[in-house]
Order: sequence, then C-alpha cells, then structure tokens
Amino acid sequence: MSIDLTELCKNQESFTESIELTQEAFKNFENANRVGIDIGGSLVKIAYSSSYECKTAFFSDSENNSNSIYSVNEVKKTVPTLNFIKFETKYIDSAIEYMKRNLNPSQETEKSKCIRATGGGSYKYKELLLEKLGIDVNKEDEISCLIKGCNFLLRHVPNEVFTINYDNLEYEFKPIQTGNIFPYLLVNIGSGVSVLKVESDQNYQRIGGSTIGGATLWGLGSLLTDAKNFEEIIDLAETGDNRNVDMLVRDIYGRSYDLFGLEEDLIASSLGKATRSLYDGPTREEFAKKFKQEDLVRSILIMICYDVSQIATLYAQIHGINKLYFGGYFIHNCRLSMKFLKHGISYWSQRKMDCLFLRHEGYLGAIGAFLKTSQDLDHANFSWFENYAHSSAHKASRLRNDSNPFDRFELNQEEFKLVHCPLLDHENYVPDLVDLTKDEEARQYWLNCFEKTIETYEKQCIKSYANENDESTIKKAGEFKKSYLNKLYELKKSPFSFGRLTVRSLLDLREHCMAEFQFFDVYSKEKREENKQGLELLDDRLAYIQNMQNFEQRWLELFRGFLAGNVYDYGAQSFIEKQKKGHLEKFTQALRSIDDTFHKTDAYSELIERIKSNKYKCVCLFVDNSGFDLILGVLPLVVEFLKNTEIKIILCANSKAAINDVTFQELVLVIKKACKISHVLNEAFYKTENLILFENGSASPCLDLSRINIDLAKAISSHNVDLIVLEGMGRAVHTNFDAKFMCDSLKSAVIKNKWLAERFKQLSTFESSHSFEFLKEDKFPVMFKFEKFSS
Repeated sequence: MSIDLTELCKNQESFTESIELTQEAFKNFENANRVGIDIGGSLVKIAYSSSYECKTAFFSDSENNSNSIYSVNEVKKTVPTLNFIKFETKYIDSAIEYMKRNLNPSQETEKSKCIRATGGGSYKYKELLLEKLGIDVNKEDEISCLIKGCNFLLRHVPNEVFTINYDNLEYEFKPIQTGNIFPYLLVNIGSGVSVLKVESDQNYQRIGGSTIGGATLWGLGSLLTDAKNFEEIIDLAETGDNRNVDMLVRDIYGRSYDLFGLEEDLIASSLGKATRSLYDGPTREEFAKKFKQEDLVRSILIMICYDVSQIATLYAQIHGINKLYFGGYFIHNCRLSMKFLKHGISYWSQRKMDCLFLRHEGYLGAIGAFLKTSQDLDHANFSWFENYAHSSAHKASRLRNDSNPFDRFELNQEEFKLVHCPLLDHENYVPDLVDLTKDEEARQYWLNCFEKTIETYEKQCIKSYANENDESTIKKAGEFKKSYLNKLYELKKSPFSFGRLTVRSLLDLREHCMAEFQFFDVYSKEKREENKQGLELLDDRLAYIQNMQNFEQRWLELFRGFLAGNVYDYGAQSFIEKQKKGHLEKFTQALRSIDDTFHKTDAYSELIERIKSNKYKCVCLFVDNSGFDLILGVLPLVVEFLKNTEIKIILCANSKAAINDVTFQELVLVIKKACKISHVLNEAFYKTENLILFENGSASPCLDLSRINIDLAKAISSHNVDLIVLEGMGRAVHTNFDAKFMCDSLKSAVIKNKWLAERFKQLSTFESSHSFEFLKEDKFPVMFKFEKFSS
C-alpha cells in the first residue's frame, strides 16, 4: 500500500510526530458513523463502521431482443464495511486532527456519532478527543472489550487462528469451528498477565494471572542492558544464547536425568550460571562483563514464556479447557515469544494442548470498543469477509516501516448470513486441498502461475467495458495489475500475509483487486454469448440422449457430457489455448477431449446402481461455469433425474461473479429459457417445484462449505438431501477434495492443469490413477470421485 506521508511538526521532548494521514490510511472515513478506539502506550488501534459504493451487474430478461437472451446493466450498490487501523501512539495528534476534518456530521444522528475508548491511554487522551471532535468519549472496560473483540474475530475471520512451528518458526493456520468457539482461555500478556476464561458472549471472568509479564522483561532488560526501549530488548534476545547463562540439567548431573525424564538440554535454573558467591574474586562490574547482554535478555524472555505457559496450562487443566489463545503486546509479531510459549504449553500439557495465536490480536480492544457502540446492530445476523485488497499484509517481525506506519484491516459485509453446510462433517473440515504456506513447491508454482496470467486479466478488464479504448479504463486496468502484483510480491516474501495461503485465497485476492478498481463480472459478454449458443443446442442434446434406450449407456453419455461441459473454464490456460486454435468450438469436440475411462471404476458402477434403484430423493448440485458447462453438461443430467417425479433437484450457483462461473441471477434466467425447451424442466420448475434454485453465498471459483447461504443450508436440511454433487476444479479439487459428508457425494472435474495432474499421481488414493497423465492422446484427465456415506 502506498501512502503519502508528510511530516508537519516534531516535538523532541515528547517524541510526538505529526503526519498527514491520507484517505488511503483512513479509507472511507468520511462515511464513518461509529468509532471505537484502543489507546495503548505504544500503539493506537481504531475501528469504525463505514461503507463504499461499488459497481455490480443486474440481469434482466430480454424478451424483445432476439440477439440476446438477457440484458446486463451496471448498477451501484452500497457495501457496509468494518475498518481497522493500527499505528504508533506518537501519531495520535495527527490522527485525531484527520478524524476531525473528515468525520461527516450529517452521516447519521449525533446519538450514533459516538466514540468508545479503551486502553490506558483513553484516560490521557479523553479531553483531547472531546476538544477536537466535539463528541463525548465513553471509557469501556478493557477486559470486556478484549473478549468481545476476540469472539468477533473467531466467528468472522476463517484464517484468524494460527500456531507456530517450533523448528522453522513458520505459521501454521488452524481451522475454526465458528459455531463452537467456546469455551476458551485468553491469556493476555501486557505489562502483567491476565488469564481470562470465556464460556459465552456474556459469561467470562478473570480466573488468574501473574505479575511476571512484558513489563518484567522491559524492566530487567533496562537494568541489565543498554537497550533504550522494548523493541531493542527483543532485538537483543533474537541474537542471544540463553545456554550461556541458564543452568541446564547436564550442568548439574552431567547428562540427562532419566529417572524423571529430564533431557540434558532442559533448563534447570534460569540465569543459574549468573550466580555469584562470596568466594568469587572479581567485582560486581567485572563479574557482569562475563555475560553478554543478549544472552541475559534471551534467558529472561524464555523464563517469562515458560512461567506464563505453565500457569496457563494449569488453569486450562483445572477448568477442563483445551483452547488457549495468547495475545498482548509481549507477543505482537514476536516469533521468539511465540516459539517458547508454544514449547512451554506443549511441555507442561504433555503435548495435549496447543498454543494458539490470533492474526489480528492487536485489534481486539478496538473491535470490542467499537462493538459497544453498535449494540443496536445485531452482528449475529451478519457475516463478513476479509477484503485482501484493502488490508495490510501481516508482518513477520516487530520492525516498523516509517514510510508506511499504518496497518489496515478491512471486513466487508456479506449479503447473507453464512453457516456451515448441515451435511458436512465440519468437525474435521479443512476446505483447501493444499496449504501453500507449507508446500514450497506448490507455492512457487501457483504464485508464478497467477503472475503470468495477470496480463490476460488486465486485457479482460479493459474488454469488459463498452469502450475498450477509453483512457481512464486502460489506466484503471493498469492500476489493478499493479495492485495485484504488489500483493503477490508480498506473498512471495511472507506467504502467511493474509492467513493460510491457498489457490482459493489467490483467486479471491485477484477478484478483490479487480473490484477495488470497479471491474466486475469481466467475462459477462462471453458468458452471455455462450449461454445463447448452449440454449440453441440444448434441444438436440436432450433428444440425442433420449434416443438411448439402454439405461447404462444413457447415464454414461450423461456423465460424459457432465464432464465435457467442465472443459469450458476461462480460468484454465489450457482451455484458452485450445479454444484459440478452434479445437473446442463444438460440444462434440469437448466430448472427445476428455479421458472417459472414469466409468471403469467400481465407484462409478456403484453410483449407477444406486441411481438405477432410485436411492436418491433429493440431489444438491453446486454448478460451476456458465454456457456449455451449465446448459449442455449439467441440465441434461438434471432433466434425467427429474423424469422421476419423486426426485427434487437443488441447483446452487455463486452469489457474485468470478471468472466465467455462473451467478444465481444468470442461472434463474437460463433455467427460464431452458424451460421453454424442455417440458420436464418446465413442469419441475413452475408446477411441482421439484427444481429449486439457490445462491450459495460465494463469490469465488472455489467453495468453503463452512460458509454457505443460511437459506441454502435450511433447504438442504428441510428437503433431506441425500446426494451432494460438487462440479469443477475449484469446488471439487482445490477445495473439498477431502470433505466428508453425512450423505453420498460426487466430486467431479476435468483437470485442465498439467502440474496439478502430475500432483494427482501423488495425492489421489482412488482407482485409475493412470488417467492423470495430462493430455494423453490429446485428452484431459478427469476426476470422478463418488463416495458412499456409511453411518
């Protein structure tokens, strides 16, 4: 993020610096109506609600236009946002001045224009806030704000929780069961330590703590070293070796103490080698010179971490809690503190507990204070997603960047409340197949892959506008490209910048960057044209299948078509290349382009047998692409199911556009057109209501089944869905490949990526792995993974 910062004044005595805060730092602050602020000794965190306008597509029927099956118009919509900023306290005067200039008094009533403050600095700066902003400042309890903020993050930010690998200090992100976040312990390490037991939003208490915390390290570090501040103490500890001052088990026994399982490298006494007796000859000053400052502070840091971790483990054991979250300034971006807290929890709990951290732990107090201003808003009815384009990358160290001293974090409101799929085994659910933060080979491949295709999307953004030669459009497309490449560069340096790095998050990041510059549904024209062509061919395709009298032959052709349709994926470079050569102009070419040996597996035979014996009464199908995929691939399959009037079909499409994926608005219009072609569809959609359409709540080519539209989740339960079908690489491979359901499931996709096909030879555990030889005899390999549920 590029911010133009101009120093206005500098007071050497107070070390207070004033800078000009740009609109980029306080994004959409002119629309802010509720503000929460957490003022600490070192950092200020501000949370506020706001909104911005973005462009989106509105679809309508084109009854009078024979050249188009539907119309697409540009409309504006308002997106509610939650914005969070973090910066050093020395910039607070300028921040308040900026807030004064930009807080719009006409946005809402004065009653809603309120500020809730927490943190020690809320007392110090209360009068300044009142004087500058003319708004009364209500001081909020720090502990209740921390807990309120923590609960909010656990519910709404899927990539919030992580632990740290003790050996390589890499972050390891943990899935959150958003419906089951309680109970947990929040161990806040500030000047001292507070251990908070949280059982619900209303039921929490401080069950203990310790006087040995961050200020202990700061105080002892100041006494024993030349460090001028806390950051310098941490820097010293990073380079120290505590074994030079700590007494180890081997220093006492000469080896490990096997009787009690004490390893020889275990610390027996912190600073134990720094003891001095009456018989030591040197003076105190001479004796102290024997020990390096960095070794001393590292020993103290480890001592504090082990003390806190033991206390936390004991409280967790007493109260029967196994989720331990750590926060506070002592931990903030300090991997060394995390490392030894992790080791301590593992040791004291005998590896039964894990030490968990929050990616945005620095914002807990501000979020909690903000939520106190919004008690009239029922946040339980909303879901939010992290806007990667408007958020700063998570820093790997405590080092500050003076050219850009602001961290930003933005959440955008979803259109629906999102919940987990009721048939999902959500206790063990991890959406993504590969964690790119762990898999270096895969990470390098996919980052390079997305970087290489960025020009394709830049051109597509320009092409999506009516006037492709418009200079402002070309400029915006270039800005999108630059923004996305900057984010990819950050991810190359720090893969965990936005949480767990996956193919899904890279796809979402690209969509967020396009939306930042008002590019939306950039393949809309291509989708509309392909939908028109598909509808023109649908009648012939249905008739061809209908003429097949043999049950097995007919269903084989249906599934061949189902897979062949999935070839038409504008996000796959191999499809684009074949399309340019004219190899996929006809659907028959797509049918010939796939490896159809999938039907030779036992799993396929079992699925056909269950279909033949009418095992399924309601099928929920998550569709993928517009055009041939939907119309010539999915709809014939749907028609065949619906010929049995006892079967219901739920078709689920994306709520928002992504690449050439079909959106819910498009799906409705296409189905209405298709009803004029197929009497089976017409009967099921308009009369018996055996064909039901839902938006899934997603805006991605991938699918997180722990976050689907609540109305869809209710329909899955009420209609007793007994078969879930996931179509496409995004929904069935990059995500949900290992998903388990409490019903039968089919995951199918055409593998249109050579590298991924090679990877499947290692990853696939089902039959016919030989089919993953990419474009063998010019054929795409396919995945056809049927899994029968056994209770």
